[in-house]
Parts: sequence; C-alpha cells; structure tokens
Amino acid sequence: MRGLARDQIPFANAVALTRSAVDCAAAERERLPKVFKLRNTGGNRGIRSTAAKKSDWPTSRSSVQWREYLARHQAGGVQHPTRSRTWAVPTLLVSRKRGAGGKIPARFKPREAIQEERAIVRTSGEIGGRAITEPWVQQKRKRKAKGTAGNVSLWFHLVHAIKLDPVLQAPEHVEPVFRAKFPAHFRRELAKAVQSRKK
Repeated sequence: MRGLARDQIPFANAVALTRSAVDCAAAERERLPKVFKLRNTGGNRGIRSTAAKKSDWPTSRSSVQWREYLARHQAGGVQHPTRSRTWAVPTLLVSRKRGAGGKIPARFKPREAIQEERAIVRTSGEIGGRAITEPWVQQKRKRKAKGTAGNVSLWFHLVHAIKLDPVLQAPEHVEPVFRAKFPAHFRRELAKAVQSRKK
C-alpha cells in the first residue's frame, strides 16, 4: 500500500467505524417497534451511537449504547430497581388514562398523588376480596357517608423485582449490520482522504 494511503488509514478507519455505528443504531431503532409496544419516541432516543477517534488508532472503536431501561431488556432475567426501592407498575385503570405520547397524567403519578394526598401507599390487605402481596398505591379512600367506606381504586403495584425476557438481543442484530456496512464505508472514506491529501 502506498505511503499516502497508509497514512490516511487511521482517519478513514475512525470515520468508517462511526458511520457503521450510526447504521447499527438506526437498524435497532427500526427493530424496536417489533419487540416493544412503543407509546412515544423515548425508545428511539434511548439508542445512540458513539464516535471513534483517529487518535486511538489502532484500537479505535465506536459503539451503540442503550439507555438503562433498554439495556435491562437486553440482559433479561430478574431485574431490580437501582434508583429506588420499588418500581411503580400502573394498573389497567391508569394505563387507560394515558394521554398524547403515552404519558400518564400527572394527577395519577404516584409521587405527585401521594404528596397532594390524593393517593396513599398500602403494604398489606386486599382489594375486591383479593389479597395483594406487594405494596401498592391506591386512590385515597373516599367516604360515601360518615363511617361508610366508598370504593377504592388501585392505581399502581409497587414491585421490588421484575422478570424480563431478553427480547432486545442487540449483539445478534448489530454485528451483521456492522459487517455489511463497514467495508464500504472504509473504502469510500480512504479514497476520499487520499484524494483530499493529493490536492
């Protein structure tokens, strides 16, 4: 290989790695709706690519990164909260009230509802004759009349762990995309770099 082309390999390699990572991230975004029920664009924003650096040659690398909640689905298995003691899993009653973009109205969100005393946390008991084994958030009990309890609405289950299927098996899908895209990107970027240096 001629010296000029050899000198441009680190640059062409870094650009080709970066462009290939972008292609892989795009392929994963396209696949998301097939494995998840997407209510908004948050899932797509949770997949990003990182750029490779010419200065790291010959160990330059780029990558596709998933935000924590997507990475959990990639790993699968029993998952535990890392930023709180429990996860709030909405009941069907609350899920049906999702608005634009799949968002749950603020008045139903656990923290706000509890702070504003519209909901309370229970750790034991039953609802509708059914025993609840995990803590839950329910609408604050309303009284029909003095001494008479009204109906109670269950809003969220508070779970300490959840079992996830590894539906987002990203490496199995990313690697073929990378192998298909990188060679063409590298040849094109090397040719462009050599041509630029000749001018």
